[in-house]
Amino acid sequence: MAARSAKRLQRALNTASGREKGLLVANAKAHLEVHLTNLITLDEVQSLRRSIVSKEESRSYNKMLDAERVMSFHISNTKVLYLQLRERLAHLGGLFLLFKQHVFVEEYLNLLSSTMKDKQMLLGHSSLNVTSVYLQFKEGDLKAVYDAVPF
Repeated sequence: MAARSAKRLQRALNTASGREKGLLVANAKAHLEVHLTNLITLDEVQSLRRSIVSKEESRSYNKMLDAERVMSFHISNTKVLYLQLRERLAHLGGLFLLFKQHVFVEEYLNLLSSTMKDKQMLLGHSSLNVTSVYLQFKEGDLKAVYDAVPF
């Protein structure tokens, strides 16, 4: 089955115009550049070149290959820009995570600070100095306060 398909394809390629042959080779080169797989072999490309008989076919074939070269340049540039864009997105993602972590820590510190202020007010101290709590109370008193504070 595959042999018949290959023969049918070869017959179709031999009767194709120079433009179609050039387009096939150009597409195969572009496919190789993008997907890293061959659509046609080097022998098939040479066979296509040998099957070109007229000057008009040759001009059409060469025009298609020239267009492929330009397209190849644009594909390479697009790949570079794509990789640069992915790098920038990864960098921005990292910055966003750092910002979220900063906000979380800030909220946690605010909560902790307000909790300590509440505990100091509960114990009758108006000073916001946390060390004064440690200096004025016994260890048992501090343990009860710490047990009541959600960490």
